[in-house]
Amino acid sequence: MQELTILKHQYQMVRSSREVVLNFAAQYLSPQLQAPVAEFTGKSIAYLLVHNANVYIHWLANFAMQLNVTYFEAAEF
Repeated sequence: MQELTILKHQYQMVRSSREVVLNFAAQYLSPQLQAPVAEFTGKSIAYLLVHNANVYIHWLANFAMQLNVTYFEAAEF
């Protein structure tokens, strides 16, 4: 049971850090979200945020829950 408590705590920490990043992006980066970033091999910040969401989908839905959930396409956003 202690493992479940630890996992819940870790996930809460992930959620809170993700919230900080998304709030920062919305408040300060909105105009630049679609601009290519050379250090990200020309991908945009929006692309990286969508990629991050797809990683969550893969690990939580497709891997852990054995669901067949489709990924987001960066072009949609």
